[in-house]
Amino acid sequence: RVDTCVDNFHSFCLKLLGGNYKWIHHTTGKLCGEKTFSLKHGINVVSYETVSVYKGQTDSILGTAFVSFLMLMLFLWGMLMITEFRAIYNFAFVVWKTPSTNNTDANFAKIEDSKMLVLQLPMAHKYFALFCIALPRFLIGLVILVVGTNFLTSTNNLLDLVLNSTALSFLVEVDEMIHASMLGEGFERHVTDQCDVICVFSEIRGTWQPYFLLVFAGLVTAGWTAYTYFNPNGLKAIGDGMQCLCHFEGNCWARSLI
Repeated sequence: RVDTCVDNFHSFCLKLLGGNYKWIHHTTGKLCGEKTFSLKHGINVVSYETVSVYKGQTDSILGTAFVSFLMLMLFLWGMLMITEFRAIYNFAFVVWKTPSTNNTDANFAKIEDSKMLVLQLPMAHKYFALFCIALPRFLIGLVILVVGTNFLTSTNNLLDLVLNSTALSFLVEVDEMIHASMLGEGFERHVTDQCDVICVFSEIRGTWQPYFLLVFAGLVTAGWTAYTYFNPNGLKAIGDGMQCLCHFEGNCWARSLI
């Protein structure tokens, strides 16, 4: 009976879809992945690997556990990048707020307590610091943020999500690792022992910034996760499409046809 059903099914689809049926059947087999068989109520039921990745398992992409963990990883990734952007902002703020002087002023610094204290910065040094250090660092951080976010949202299982998150945190620390390996702690101590910290006045006061950043990161994370799942080409649409294509289940044309 099974062989007769298979023959009828293939002949029916061949008549309906014409010569493209073999190509469609071959492509569907590649998309749906490996198949497994199980008995349910005395009926041999086939399940495909790709469908289980999206639906049906506790750690499936559309499952609560995966969505919650993905939001947590995206939130932590966003907070890590906010730390980087705050450091860039503080650097640019100090450079810009430091009093300016001309490039030939020899009194831009003074020696105090055996340390050099910078009082003014030549304009050429300011422009170099802003356009050759702060701006490239900001652009690199922005690219890493976008690529890293897409990298995390394209992960399809919990184990790879943890591994990818670890890889991204390592990527952010690469510049500090290069600095530590090439120059070492001795060079850093030499600079801090010879030069005093540049301090500028800031009008920003209060504790509202941490709360604002916390709420902002949470809202952006929730919004991006919702967009990733519910946009027309999102993960939910892909999961429903795979379920329709491979299992002929759900509200789809294939099920209506069968």
